[in-house]
Amino acid sequence: MKIGWCRSGMVWGFCLALASVCGAQAPESVREFGDHLFRQGDYYRAITEYERFVFLAPEPSAAAEVRLRIGEAYYFGEKWDVAARIFRALDIPEMNENVRRVSALYLAAIALRQKELQQSADLLEKFLADFPDDPWRNDAIGQLILLDLRSGRIGEAERRLAEANAGGASSLPLGAADLEEWKHLPRKSPLLAGSLSAILPGAGQAYVGHWSDAALAFGLNAVFAWGTYAAFRQDEDVLGGFLLALDTTWYFGNVYNAANGARRVNQNRQKRFFENLDVRYGLVFPPARKDGPMPAIEVGTSF
Repeated sequence: MKIGWCRSGMVWGFCLALASVCGAQAPESVREFGDHLFRQGDYYRAITEYERFVFLAPEPSAAAEVRLRIGEAYYFGEKWDVAARIFRALDIPEMNENVRRVSALYLAAIALRQKELQQSADLLEKFLADFPDDPWRNDAIGQLILLDLRSGRIGEAERRLAEANAGGASSLPLGAADLEEWKHLPRKSPLLAGSLSAILPGAGQAYVGHWSDAALAFGLNAVFAWGTYAAFRQDEDVLGGFLLALDTTWYFGNVYNAANGARRVNQNRQKRFFENLDVRYGLVFPPARKDGPMPAIEVGTSF
């Protein structure tokens, strides 16, 4: 009994000593290990290490900076709602200014990721109002111009660019030449595509360059039309009515398909336009990522 007590006492004493050593050394090493995992794209394990640091952190400012990194880990792990909650908690007046401004940009980025374009624009406008002399001001203006373009507000984009240039802004992520390229981007008219297919099945698909769809639409409409005519001519009214219903359904589906095809062509061209801008200028949003640990692969996650 005495031996067992001594052994347990020795183990407990060793644990206390180890905890004392870890408590003195752990915070920075824990943070460094979390940064290492973050750079490797192992966001889930990085969050665990960052949470440990926040628990052990001796200073509130250091804890706030690591909470920001936790939010970033959730952001790159594509856990948008969790990341947004963290950034909103950090985007408050009493918080460290650097933490606030980075959190504000990430909130705008999350809205953009979730295709909430107006919300993203509102958050960027708020960022510019809260931090009028911020070094990332031009990046925010550039993203607002891109949001205007994505929303089809070319006039607003031109106005914003003109105001930025008049205010002495330099090094904007894009310029007037890019707006001109957007304005003259080849586009297909969904209304014209649908009208052409209404007149001649398949013509709308041919207009947008979908030749196989055009051939299929024309061929099937021709078959259904001929079958309907032949059935009624041979007094097969039930069969004729059935084929007429199919032909009508296929006809209007063909019109819709042509109009939708034109919209898809436009969307793909617009997507390539923004991708080319990204390649041309190396756009990074939010710009906070320019001076922070960069994950090895941003697409893959450990969640």
